[in-house]
Amino acid sequence: MLALTLFDPWAQLCIIGAEAGGKGIETRGWAAPVWARGRIAIHSSKAFKREDVDTFFSPGFREVFEAAGFATASSLPRGCIIGTVFLAGCYPVELLTAKWPEDARERRFGNYTPGRWGWVLKDPIRLREPVPCRGLQKLWTIPSDVLSRIPESARYSTEAR
Repeated sequence: MLALTLFDPWAQLCIIGAEAGGKGIETRGWAAPVWARGRIAIHSSKAFKREDVDTFFSPGFREVFEAAGFATASSLPRGCIIGTVFLAGCYPVELLTAKWPEDARERRFGNYTPGRWGWVLKDPIRLREPVPCRGLQKLWTIPSDVLSRIPESARYSTEAR
């Protein structure tokens, strides 16, 4: 199974998901390869940048985290796999903003600078118990000993609700 490491609060926003007020699109400077489509894990980086802590407390963000059960930035699990999402597609951000120009919430949660890519994420599954492991840049393959600690229901769900 592939994983993507993200800084928080962005990793948690992906697992909260668009239907619950989080992210449904993760913006990247590179396109997701076609072979990566399907269920991938979201890994929360161990590092937490100061500006991202400030983001946690900003309007529009704080309310989403409180609704998801996170009272403080320090309560977000870090350095672990926190859940999985279904990577449904990848499109230039220009195409996404043309298709959904009124989606201010989603734009607030990403970097929609021209030339970037929007990874469309669906069916987030939050792990009851985050799985500690070291992350890597780009997409990476989860080691088998770590993968065995992720419930099968989170690994193999093929639904893109």
